[in-house]
Amino acid sequence: MKDIISILEENENNQLDLWFDLDDKGTERLLNKVLNYALENPDKVKSYCSNIIPQKYSSLSIVYEALSRNHREWGAFLHDEIVRIVDLVERKEIPSSCLSVLNAIDSEHMYSNSKDQYNKIMQYLISKLNIQGRDRFNTEILNIVDWFLAETDGTSKSSEFREWTKVITELANNGSFKVKTEARKVLANTEESFDLKPLTFFEKIRSIF
Repeated sequence: MKDIISILEENENNQLDLWFDLDDKGTERLLNKVLNYALENPDKVKSYCSNIIPQKYSSLSIVYEALSRNHREWGAFLHDEIVRIVDLVERKEIPSSCLSVLNAIDSEHMYSNSKDQYNKIMQYLISKLNIQGRDRFNTEILNIVDWFLAETDGTSKSSEFREWTKVITELANNGSFKVKTEARKVLANTEESFDLKPLTFFEKIRSIF
C-alpha cells in the first residue's frame, strides 16, 4: 500500500488527475488519511509542502483542505503557507493564477474555530493589495479575500471588517478596470453598502462584454 506522501507526489506529478477521479467517499477518505498522517508525522508533511512549487493544479490543495479540518493544530502552518505561496508569486517564480491553490483552505471552519488565526490571515492578504500593484496579482488576491470574507456574516460592524473593506473600496474606486470589477464583486458579496464612485460610461460598456 502506498504511503500518503507517495500518493501526494503522484497527484502532484499528474496535476490532480487521480484526485479528480475520486468520488465523494474517496475524497473524504483521502482527506481523513492525510490529516491523520499529518497529526502523526507533522514534520514530514511540513517538509513535503515547503518543497512543492505549485502548478495550477497542485497536491497542496489536498493537504490544505485536509489540514483545515484542524485549525487549532495547523492554522499557523496554513498561514505560513499562504505567505510562502504569495511570496513565490511576488518573486515571479510562479504565475499569479497559482494563488488559486489557497482557495482549498476551509475558511468557514477557520472562522468558526480559530477567529484569531482567521483575522491574521485576512490582515496579511489585505496588506498585499496595492493600487500600484500588478492587475493580475491584485485580482487573484481579491479572489482569495472574497473566499475568506464570505464567512463574516453578522460581523460587518467589526473594526477588522471595516479596515479590510476600506482597502477594497479604494481599489473599487481607483484601481484599473479589471481590479475595480473584481473589488466591486468582493464588496457586493458582503451584502453591505459602500461609498462607490459610479463607473464611467466606457467602463459600463466594458462591463457588459
